[in-house]
Amino acid sequence: PKLQTATFTYRWLATAPQRITSLYQHLLKAQWIAPDTNPDDFSAIFEGNPSTARVKWIDKQAYLFYLIRQMVEHQIVTMPLSATIWQITESHFLDKNSRPFHNFNKQKEPIKAKAAIDKLIEILQPSA
Repeated sequence: PKLQTATFTYRWLATAPQRITSLYQHLLKAQWIAPDTNPDDFSAIFEGNPSTARVKWIDKQAYLFYLIRQMVEHQIVTMPLSATIWQITESHFLDKNSRPFHNFNKQKEPIKAKAAIDKLIEILQPSA
């Protein structure tokens, strides 16, 4: 699939951009993203502007699948009509070997990390 420069748009970007920073810090601490991840690259994926930023996701693909799916289902992020949820995700997240992820539609809800990811979703919602 063709790489997309399209990104997600965080719903509260104008009023609570620090929540994306908080998500970045939690993912670093959990060791789900590479320790050398540039915070600006991470933020760029959620600012709604075309970007070629890539973030190395070093834990299970199912965790990323569930996190992104929950962000979309809870309307925390929106997407441009030109791209799908998994096109954007595959274009901006790499696996621990720096390869693009594939087959998000074959992922299952992670049992071990579900509670932790649900907590991250709460952090992203200003009303929480």
